[in-house]
Formats: sequence, structure tokens, C-alpha cells
Amino acid sequence: MQKLQSDRRILRKKIKQNLSHINKKSPPLTVYYETVIEGLKDYSICLLDVKGIVLHCNQATEVLFGYKKEEFIGQKISIVYTEEDKKAKKPEREIRTVLRNGASEHESWAVRRDGSLLWASGVLRAIYDENGKVQFIAKILRDLTDAKQIEIEKDEFVSIVSHELKNPLTSMMGFTQLLKKRLKILNDKESLQYVDRLNAQLNRQTRLITNLLDKSKIRAQGFDFHDRLFDFDRLISSVIHDLQRANTTHKITLKGKSGQKIRADKERIGQVIQNIISNAIKYSPEEKEVIVKVKKAKDNLVISVQDFGMGISQQNLKKIFTPFFRATVAQRESFPSIGLGLYISAEIARHYNGKIWVESTEGKGSTFYFSLPINQ
Repeated sequence: MQKLQSDRRILRKKIKQNLSHINKKSPPLTVYYETVIEGLKDYSICLLDVKGIVLHCNQATEVLFGYKKEEFIGQKISIVYTEEDKKAKKPEREIRTVLRNGASEHESWAVRRDGSLLWASGVLRAIYDENGKVQFIAKILRDLTDAKQIEIEKDEFVSIVSHELKNPLTSMMGFTQLLKKRLKILNDKESLQYVDRLNAQLNRQTRLITNLLDKSKIRAQGFDFHDRLFDFDRLISSVIHDLQRANTTHKITLKGKSGQKIRADKERIGQVIQNIISNAIKYSPEEKEVIVKVKKAKDNLVISVQDFGMGISQQNLKKIFTPFFRATVAQRESFPSIGLGLYISAEIARHYNGKIWVESTEGKGSTFYFSLPINQ
């Protein structure tokens, strides 16, 4: 308790120092505090020490979580995290991120005093002393439960519709395979070409529906991941081989090797690699080559996929990994898509504490990067 009182005294001193430019005729410090902190009715604001213990909170925090200030102060902030997040050490990881980078952002479920859940958008910011050392951490939360509930209902609807669409597609693909075998026996080459085109469209529709189902899973409860040890280089070679067989317009060139085996979901990691290579092919229709590079950088494996196509504008770079983002109207007509592949890839990368990003110059092409920690 003495430590808490000491931290509060230090905090008050820091605030006074930061407001030392205010002249003597200005209102007292407490007026500023009440106006700014307590006046934010829609935002829970907590001040934490570097171990994540709550030093102070505003009235909105009481309303949001159901704790009185005297009950909340002195507790670890992990008290409002779900059991799953506690087991995954999420509170500690967020604190470490703030201490390292100065800030952290997240959206996740939080737990009220009565055990009910709320969906909160959170920001953590470091407060430094005069020596540049983190003295306190400010955690700001906003309740977005109503908006989240609407999203969940929409995703449930999309999931149901997608399942209903996928079943007849699967049957149609089975019948086209039977038809293809019959036409081969009859040596009807012209009809075989039509069946191949039909198969290509059915495969495309299946991928779109699969992406919709994946998006629903992410929003609802997250993907099911089945981790196992596999050869990373062999996976990339296999993905490139399959894509090259299906594509005759571009040569996919692989450079470098990782020489690593990693433990992860092989299918999901392959999905990320396939998505970014497929995008490179799709958005460079006038070019003939896509270059895939693999290297080991410290404790990470890094894959880069370079194309020489139309590139991405600076405005669109900020949106490229958001769900349902699509290019300009003119490009949509040429490259039909529902804009989920890169969003799903980013979610898979995030699950494994990896990163996915892009460097691009409009009119000169793009390079997508995917990094994955070797030691999970």
C-alpha cells in the first residue's frame, strides 16, 4: 500500500511538472484532471505501474466493469482479462510491448465484475520520466460490445449462407470430374476445354466461399490451428509447384532456402504463401515473372514475393490488409475479388507472432513480405 501511495505522489508530481507552463491565474490542477479524465464518460482510463498494477482509474471504469475505485485500485489489470488471455500471458505481453515500443493497441473480450463479457478497443501508452524511463502506463478502453454483436450476427448469417452455397458446388465439381473422364474416352477435345473452363470457375467460387467461412471463423472464435513440425522449404516448393501448374502466364522463380523445420499449422502457413503469390500474379497481368525469396533473418524466416505489375497507391497501402478491401472500380472489373485473402493472411501471421507487410510503388510493382518466428 505504501508503494501505491508513493507511486501516486510521483504521478502527481509529474503532472504538475508537465503543466508548469500554466500561469498562476489558471484553474487548479484538480480542475484539469476532473475535466479531462473524469469527463470522458465513454472511455475507461486507468493508470498502471510497469508491473500492470492499477494506480488510479476514472468513473467510467467503475461503470464499465462494475468495480468501485477502491476495489479496482491495487489490483493487477489482468483482473479484466479472460481466462484464455491470462493463460496465454496476454497482459504481460502487452506490458512488455509498451515498455519496448511505447504503445500497444488491441481489440479483445474483457470481463466485468459479474463475469459478463464486453468487447473493448484498447490503447496502452507509456508515460516517461525526465530520464526517458517508463514511469507509468495509461490504459484507455472503449466499449464496442454492441457493434461487435452486430458483427457476430452478420458473420453467423454469412457462415450459414456460405455453407449452403458450398454444398451444391461440391456436387457440381464431382459431376464435372465424371464428365471429364467420359469426354476423354470419347476424345471430345472441344468439350474438354469447356469443362476445364467450368472447373476453373467452380474452383474460383469455392475459394471465395472458403474465404467467407474463414472470415466468419476469425470473427467468431478464431481459426482452428493444428500445429506440427514440417519442412518449411518443402512447403514453399510444393505451393509454388501447384500454382505454376495452374498458371501458364507467369514464371514463378524461387530464390534461397531457409534450411528450417518449424512447428505450426502447415495448411494455414501454406494458405498465406499461396495468397500473396496468387495476388502477385493477378495484379501483374502484363508481366511474365514473379520472384519468391526465402531467407533466415536472426530468429525469423522471411518470405518476400515480388511482382512488376501495377503497384499500390499510398492511400491503399494503409487499407490493403483490412477485410473486404478492394482496389479501384476500374481494377475491380478486371480482377474480381471479395478482398479477404490478405486479411486472412494477416490474421494467420498475427496468431504466430509473425508479420505481413508490403512495399510498393504505383506503376512499378509490389513486394509482399511474410515473417515467421522460428522458435514459437
